[in-house]
Amino acid sequence: MCLAIPVKITAIKNKKILIQEAGREKPVSGSSVKIRAGDYVILQNNFIVRKIDKKSAEEIMGLIKKHAP
Repeated sequence: MCLAIPVKITAIKNKKILIQEAGREKPVSGSSVKIRAGDYVILQNNFIVRKIDKKSAEEIMGLIKKHAP
């Protein structure tokens, strides 16, 4: 099973996209979505699927934390 999760873009340097996930910064694959540092996106299989707003990202993360084992 694959989980799509919201993450925050922390930086874009030399076409490398860095995100913050679980308190760590890591690189992800490219995106066909227009993004910039500070945006929130849905990430699936290390690929950016789409951009979302901060409120939606926080709601989704809250649900994930609430229902995680």
